[in-house]
Amino acid sequence: MTTKNTPVTRDEHLIVVGKLEHNAASAEGLLYGAFYIICKLEPKLARAIYYSLDSVPGKKNLVRRATAEYADAKEKELLEVMYTGLDITNNQRKQVAHGAMTWGGELKIYSPRNQAQPKIPSKEWHTDLLQKSQAAGMDAKAAFEALCQKRGVPMKIEFE
Repeated sequence: MTTKNTPVTRDEHLIVVGKLEHNAASAEGLLYGAFYIICKLEPKLARAIYYSLDSVPGKKNLVRRATAEYADAKEKELLEVMYTGLDITNNQRKQVAHGAMTWGGELKIYSPRNQAQPKIPSKEWHTDLLQKSQAAGMDAKAAFEALCQKRGVPMKIEFE
C-alpha cells in the first residue's frame, strides 16, 4: 500500500497553521479556565498568574500544583484529560509553527531540529494533524464542561 501525498498550496498550508494555532490556544484557554474555577480566583488575578508563564509545561505544572489541594479525585481526572488535550493540540501546532517555510516551486518546512530533511506538506498530512488536534481539543472541552457542571458554574471563561 502506498501513501498518497497530494500537494498543497502555500495558502492552504497557512490556513491549516491557523486552525492548529486556534486549537492549541483554545485548549490552553480551557486549562486557564479550570485553574481559576478550581482555585476560586478572580479572573484578573488568575490571568496574571497563569499567563506570566510562557511555556505549556510551566502552565501545566502551575495548575497541577495549585489544584492539588483544591481539586477532588474526579476533578483531577478531568484535568488530566485537559492536560492531554493541550499536549496533543500543542504538538500538532508545533509541527507546522516552529519550522521555517520556503516556497520555491514546492512548499517545504525546515524544522530547527532536522534541517537536512525538510517536510513537504500534503493534504493527507494536514488532515492527520487537524483530526488529532480537533479530537484532543473536543476532549479537553468536554472535560471543561464536566468540571463546570460538577462545580455548578457557568461554562464560560472570563479574562477580565
